[in-house]
Amino acid sequence: MLTWTRRSLLAAAGGLAALPLAAAGARAATGPDGWPKRPVSILVPYGPGGTTDITARIAAEHMRGVFGQSFVVENRGGASGTLAMTAVARAEPDGYTLLANDIAQTVVSALISNLAIDPVKDLAPAALVAETPVVLAVSNKVQAKTLQEFVALAKRRPGELTYGSGGVGSGPHLGMEYFKSLTGVDISHVPYRGSGAAVTDLVAGNIDALSSAGPTIALHAANGVIRALVVSGNKRIPLLPDVPTAAEAGVPEFIFSLWFGLAAPRGTPRPILDAIHREIQAMGANPAIRQKLTTAGADPADLGPDAFAARIASESERWTALLQRAGVKPE
Repeated sequence: MLTWTRRSLLAAAGGLAALPLAAAGARAATGPDGWPKRPVSILVPYGPGGTTDITARIAAEHMRGVFGQSFVVENRGGASGTLAMTAVARAEPDGYTLLANDIAQTVVSALISNLAIDPVKDLAPAALVAETPVVLAVSNKVQAKTLQEFVALAKRRPGELTYGSGGVGSGPHLGMEYFKSLTGVDISHVPYRGSGAAVTDLVAGNIDALSSAGPTIALHAANGVIRALVVSGNKRIPLLPDVPTAAEAGVPEFIFSLWFGLAAPRGTPRPILDAIHREIQAMGANPAIRQKLTTAGADPADLGPDAFAARIASESERWTALLQRAGVKPE
């Protein structure tokens, strides 16, 4: 889970009330066979306030306005997200129980032994909603002002520097392990229960580095209490306009993004998945909603059921292999 700064969270929450729901509702859209005829549950695998949670709530509010039925977001955190994944995978495949899925879905099978479900095979992706690069930041105690200086420092002190993440298998964990594989540095992982606690320790200087979504980093970097070194993408982000891209910082291969979407139980009728995708497309084209996502450091995305499923399968293979090479063992 990626925890937003208080300022970003309040801005996004306030923005929900300002979204143009009346215009969307005027379309009175319906899915196949009149779906949805009753409230739809969206399970979020983490506590409230994270990027997955906020993205799910923006999508839920949009679809409520379109379909005229409640889309109820329920936070069901725990067990590296598998409580919510399992509940959705075991639900009736009728379109009334959805999962707010994220990149952790791709690797959880490699991290937890004897799972009752296969999070990749037992969930049917409906639509990719948004994605965002990570920002790599360091403590002010670290004697490195650029990414190249940080890499050089880490190579002089193999295994001594530490980095935090929101937990084993989280997007920030994957992002840093990918960075390590590209640069050949040896930095020790310190997992936390959410990125908020990791940021607190980064500010205090208890860990040396952290990669996380822009909103998690931006306020602290702007206040000068941590130092942001690079954005893991090919363009700078509005929240941190002075932070260089991967290519500008000298590691052009460091292209990595966190993504957030919606999935359903395997066997959910394809017309329902298509209806969800169609409305996520419409949401991403709405200027007011695009602005909310952009302000939060994320970009609207557009992948439908087939393309999204292919991406999840590809990333599952890629990131599982990365964790295995890094020596991460299943629990």
